Amino acid sequence: MIGQRLLRLTGPCYQALTTASVIGHEFDFNLLAELTGPDSEEDLLDLMDEAISARVIEDLPGTAVRYQSRHALVQQTLNENISAGRRVRLHASIGEALEKALGLNPGARTAELAHHFTQAVSVLGNEQMLHYTLLAGEHALDSYAWEEATEQFTRALSAKGVDPSGTAPASGDGREVGMLKGRGRGVQARGR
Repeated sequence: MIGQRLLRLTGPCYQALTTASVIGHEFDFNLLAELTGPDSEEDLLDLMDEAISARVIEDLPGTAVRYQSRHALVQQTLNENISAGRRVRLHASIGEALEKALGLNPGARTAELAHHFTQAVSVLGNEQMLHYTLLAGEHALDSYAWEEATEQFTRALSAKGVDPSGTAPASGDGREVGMLKGRGRGVQARGR
């Protein structure tokens, strides 16, 4: 049934939703507009109305114009129809657009930035990924999200080539020591 709904969409609508699927289950209109670069925001609004009418996405309440896929399988189906190279480049574009929009204090959206930059490592390298993964780990610790913190710090350590168990000595890099400490705090708090 989901495939039938997607087949009824126009080409431009399908393309916009494909980009939105890489953003995530929920997506912001302004971010999508920046990534798709339509002639006007009005055209993109028309495409979103088409997708709403086809019961593929729905509006989210609130002051910002946000949407979400009506079903996780919609996002998954759209995401699976993208080549790996295009998906990686979309993640890079999304990460950079979010970074620009959120500025120096991304707050609760650090995990989102970490996710997109992690997926784009093959294109952008790992500096932005490490930066936001560390911020996301610290934010998770501050929010008592121990498992998420442990995952973020473990991902950062793996990217740096450091054994997450901490049995091998870390280099003199202060970031590596901070990653090990953060991971240790998450693991210890989870075990309580």
